[in-house]
Amino acid sequence: MRVLEVLEQRFNIIADGYIRSPSGIFAYKFWQRYLEVFDSVNLVARVLEDASNESCSRDLLTPGPMAGGFPFHASLILSVRSSTS
Repeated sequence: MRVLEVLEQRFNIIADGYIRSPSGIFAYKFWQRYLEVFDSVNLVARVLEDASNESCSRDLLTPGPMAGGFPFHASLILSVRSSTS
């Protein structure tokens, strides 16, 4: 079973393809409780390319690089899955 979340929160994508939650609120740890119930969590949110390339594991949105997305002026549709699946 999957779930779709539409967020007003803006995220950053760094050069290696990882997505960051600048506030840290929507980091991967937040979504792990959803993954206890759902197979995947699909997100629709805005993403901005982050030139600073700074990555902190505590605020990463996914356990791995993002598979795909859209330009900044469009929305991002991202599937967050358990790192074990």
